Amino acid sequence: MKKNEKFRCLTLAVLGALAVTSCEKPKTNAPVSEFEFDTNSQIVYSNIQNLNIASLRGGSGCEEILAFETMEDFKHTMNELERQCEAYDDAFVAHFADLDEEELYNKEQELNYSEFKPNTDFENYFQFASSNADYLVAEAQYLEQGDLNEADDPDNHFIGEPEERSLLNGCNEVVINDTIYKITENGYFEISDGDFGKLALLDEFGEDLPENVRFVGGENSSSMRVTTCSYVENDSDYEYNSSETRRIKWWLKKSDQPWGGILTAKTKNYKKRNNGKWRIYRTKVKAGISGVYSAEYCQAEWNLPDQDPKSKNRRNVRQKELVPKVRTIRSGEIHGYHYGAGGIVYNSTLIW
Repeated sequence: MKKNEKFRCLTLAVLGALAVTSCEKPKTNAPVSEFEFDTNSQIVYSNIQNLNIASLRGGSGCEEILAFETMEDFKHTMNELERQCEAYDDAFVAHFADLDEEELYNKEQELNYSEFKPNTDFENYFQFASSNADYLVAEAQYLEQGDLNEADDPDNHFIGEPEERSLLNGCNEVVINDTIYKITENGYFEISDGDFGKLALLDEFGEDLPENVRFVGGENSSSMRVTTCSYVENDSDYEYNSSETRRIKWWLKKSDQPWGGILTAKTKNYKKRNNGKWRIYRTKVKAGISGVYSAEYCQAEWNLPDQDPKSKNRRNVRQKELVPKVRTIRSGEIHGYHYGAGGIVYNSTLIW
């Protein structure tokens, strides 16, 4: 059966009949008061469905899930959302280029500006409750606390990229072709027969998985053949300036998902306001990644491409490297460079 036929069959099984969804491009990035910018979305909306699975999954859990016709559709959409957010934010900074750092911060508050508006537009088009929507609410609530407990930071979540979160439901699930994927901290489940009822069984599984279900990565997987290599690892922490009125949060992360492996270095800026609360703010920020990554089961190594750290006038910045899923890393081989708020500089190493 062809891939597009499998996708349509899965949709029919869920809905009972093929849902009629507009294939027109959504009207994204509507004006935000003084600022308007069209990201010229290239997402193929007709290859994506929002499926209601409340009656099929059983137990508790998310009631809807996005279904992509092919893996290429998923990856294209994910990359498009990342591109759109960067273009949207660059356009915002250029539009208010005459403002200094503090004036620009005040303008963002005045306009209720969000660099993730392209993500929100995408989610609203499909009327989809995404993992990213949950994250944005949790982050806003977290920042309203007086003394922040760093362990409670929503940014500590194992899925740290907004473009990925926008395509996953609140249970970190997605359908690609006729396969259901559930992402966890230690790896991911694949349900190859498209049976949503098996999602409830994954909440409390032992050594024996249900039929047509496999687990990839993590300590519970046969994929972990050597103890010196790891499929999913991340580290992060805060660094402060001398007056402790500025800080950065840095990340160094390796993740393997169904759509590929990603190495990420990230830097995020914070400033303590007059009310004593920390706020994310825009200033010059850099992130860079270097080191080596290894072939299957760490039997060979490649150097990461040499490149200058990514530098922007942003709230946060990332430098990513895409690597094949079968490749792994050894402890101490991946390094990050971080520069941000108050001129803070930090060099990180991914160690476990």
